[in-house]
Amino acid sequence: MNVIISRMTGRLLLWGLALNAAWEWVQCTYLYDMSGSALWKGAVWMSAAVVADGFIVLAVTSIAARLDGKSHLAAPDAKGWLALLSIGLAAGVFLEWVARVLNLWNYGPLMPTLSVAGVTVGLAPIVQMTLLPALSVWLATRREKGQAG
Repeated sequence: MNVIISRMTGRLLLWGLALNAAWEWVQCTYLYDMSGSALWKGAVWMSAAVVADGFIVLAVTSIAARLDGKSHLAAPDAKGWLALLSIGLAAGVFLEWVARVLNLWNYGPLMPTLSVAGVTVGLAPIVQMTLLPALSVWLATRREKGQAG
């Protein structure tokens, strides 16, 4: 059982890293203000963000699984998907709010924003943290679901 959980968690992490890498590199090209940064610094910053996003996927998934009454990653039912999307949304809002309070990055003029507790946060990273953990789970567990039926 532990091997299955480890393989599934590994698949989840790989999908989370791949999806977030694609998302980060596209959104940063258009939605963030990276002016004044050397290319290598931007690449290091983006790589660190992708790794952090991968671990956020694991955390969001773990919390959602526990809210759904499961002890590990499994193909979610309707309640599981709702938990996954809700935790992802809450994590996205909270983490982006903290990043903006700490002034970790600036948005470009194309970033759609909203105000959360008096802080301007980007909508794209909130959507990212809402959808990509769920998509990662779907991709990581689709083989399991196919074998079960």
